[in-house]
Amino acid sequence: MARDLTRLKGLSSVNALTEGAQQGTVLELDPSQIRVEKQVRKKFRNIEELARSMKEEQQSPIIVSPLDKNTNTYLLQKGERRLRAAILNGEGFKIKAIVDPTVRSKSKSTASQLAENIQREPLTPIEVAIALVDLREQMKEEGKKGTGRELAEYCSKPESWVSKHLALADLPDELAALIDDEITSDSELIQSLAKICELKPDLYLQLIDKARSEGGLSRSEARDHLKAARGGPATKNQPMTPTASPKDDPPAPVQSGSNGDPSGAGQGGIETSGPDQKCKVGGDPANEKVDGASPQKIPHAETSGSVPGAAQAETTTPQPATRQPVKKLGKNEVLEIPAEQMVMQVRVSTDKKQFTGELLLNVVCGNPNKGMVSYLDGSKQQKGLFDLDQIEIITLAQLASGD
Repeated sequence: MARDLTRLKGLSSVNALTEGAQQGTVLELDPSQIRVEKQVRKKFRNIEELARSMKEEQQSPIIVSPLDKNTNTYLLQKGERRLRAAILNGEGFKIKAIVDPTVRSKSKSTASQLAENIQREPLTPIEVAIALVDLREQMKEEGKKGTGRELAEYCSKPESWVSKHLALADLPDELAALIDDEITSDSELIQSLAKICELKPDLYLQLIDKARSEGGLSRSEARDHLKAARGGPATKNQPMTPTASPKDDPPAPVQSGSNGDPSGAGQGGIETSGPDQKCKVGGDPANEKVDGASPQKIPHAETSGSVPGAAQAETTTPQPATRQPVKKLGKNEVLEIPAEQMVMQVRVSTDKKQFTGELLLNVVCGNPNKGMVSYLDGSKQQKGLFDLDQIEIITLAQLASGD
């Protein structure tokens, strides 16, 4: 009588799971055998395309921890996009995995994920911001300070890159969605809208709607609206009546940076300089929402615009001051201006918070390693001395003058 051996068909794979999980071993696993915990990436693009590619070509293995005998599963370390694509390919598709037995702290694991994802499929700025927040908290739990310098060392990135991304972590959902959807990467526009949200939420929603429209929203328009929201005079850019109500289609939720490239926005970056540009719809509408932990938020910078000065009129009859347009310069063009017309917007990063303000160029300190910064604390204008290594220049601009 022939012996039925069908029940032993999966014996080799079982042995691979229990005995072959050693460093450097490549396994072929069913996606159901892989356990996923909180990952750095929140948005997953082009999964269908990746799934097709994995069917046709040699796939790069994912990285997993050794077999957990209590759950009979492997914990995913790196490669959630590939895992999702494998699941999409359906029953019977095996995914290659390398077992990494290295025991890492939470912070080292997060930093490793962050580096892996940035190099492969660039994370969105908001995803980077949330990952940095998580990394900082994990470092503190492990007895470290979690300073910007330590974060930069962990991620092998400039400290300015870390501070710019952390500043995005507490943005309103609608504003974070503008960045995630690649509608804008202009830091001044983002900061202006964030402050308008605090002062006039209804106006903020109108401007978000305008930013998503075909005409877009420029940084000068947002700057003028912010000035009016703070009680300044109305400008030609400010609508006297609401032009539109917020769209019914809700923006994507905050998912969680900018890069340190001074020439503009790189991959997943935030522009901090350049000509006044309108933000226009340019994101990928096919971005899918993914399950997982809700994004975390942290306190960060109080944002403020530049502090404009007003020239005194010398006419005998008072005339309303009109703002003179600043000469538009090309990227490689320079213009010599009086020192008093220079506005230097900076970001200050302390151990407790981050905020933006204006570096006062007419004030010096006896300690040459400190600078005076004017900034908004709630609704109050404040001044304070800060170490120069805590101050990062964001923009240099000419102050528009009145008649």
